[in-house]
Amino acid sequence: MEIKGITLPSRGLVYNVPLSGISVKTFRGRDEKLLSEMSTQNFEKKFAAVMRGLITGIDPDQLTLGDRGYLMCWQAINSYTPRFPIHFHCGACETSLSVVADLSKLPIVELPDGFKEPYMLEMVDGTKLGVKLLRVADEISAADVEANAGPNWLYRFALSIVDERTLPDRLTWMEDMPAKDLARIRAFHEKFVHGPRMETEYKCTKCEYRGQVKVPMSLALFFPTDEALG
Repeated sequence: MEIKGITLPSRGLVYNVPLSGISVKTFRGRDEKLLSEMSTQNFEKKFAAVMRGLITGIDPDQLTLGDRGYLMCWQAINSYTPRFPIHFHCGACETSLSVVADLSKLPIVELPDGFKEPYMLEMVDGTKLGVKLLRVADEISAADVEANAGPNWLYRFALSIVDERTLPDRLTWMEDMPAKDLARIRAFHEKFVHGPRMETEYKCTKCEYRGQVKVPMSLALFFPTDEALG
């Protein structure tokens, strides 16, 4: 199956191509072969490689992380099934529970009207700093760095800054950045999180507590069990 003009949570506000020109195909056997080679260590590169063969009209590496998350769910729904079983414990009484989430009914958070990049933040000293949403290519870069050198708290934030500095210079500059300025950059990313809201409701069969349980954004989306396939 191929969908042309797919709707994305970014609404195309950060791309220089119209959504009407973007097409996405569902997985085939060759794609599942690549998916079977995925792990938590190589996920970013492997999934990007799969999507490069399925998306036309835009470079998949330039998708926002919110759009990438949406397409992960879209592929799970359309290539396999919208049903996703979750086994967990009640948040009130710890009873073991199971629920089947419907991926097609997850709320979708979109970027707001008027959003544009670079988004300008006011720093402590009154200067303006341009920032952008992280892209798939940024996550691949960050994953490579962390695989070789371990976690780097500043690296992703540095990738999101839009200025004339080189990346090494940004990282050095950020080492002396006031914590309040770093908090503003972090708040920008939290404010404009978009994509599927990976939660579903449940009611405890024992204490009748009503709550939300996380739907994991994991490889399990692409390898449904008999329970999921019904």
